[in-house]
Amino acid sequence: MNILFTLADIRLDSFRTLSSKNKVIKMKFIITLSALIAIVACVHAEQCTVNTDCTMTSCSTGYQVICEHSHEDGATTNGGFCVCAVSDIKCLVRLDCLAANINLPCREERKHCYDGNCICSRF
Repeated sequence: MNILFTLADIRLDSFRTLSSKNKVIKMKFIITLSALIAIVACVHAEQCTVNTDCTMTSCSTGYQVICEHSHEDGATTNGGFCVCAVSDIKCLVRLDCLAANINLPCREERKHCYDGNCICSRF
């Protein structure tokens, strides 16, 4: 009789372990899928021609939406990307945007002055 209970306990423990492993695998899959979706969303940013085209882009307080075009192509129809620019600081050159007191959430090489606004460039 004790042997039957022991075998039943072993099978139940095996089921619980398998169930826990499945949950871990499902969670890893969900996290990986979420990360991939976030990457795709960043790569396929909202395209624009002018700032008012950026209806789906929202910026944090202290930032404004700017439609950035590449310097090589200039302003072309749907050739820009919507980015957030620091609202209260204007710039003349890129060096102005590299100052320590300007809070841009990107690496130094991505910081640029675009139309008098400090931005994290996508180009």
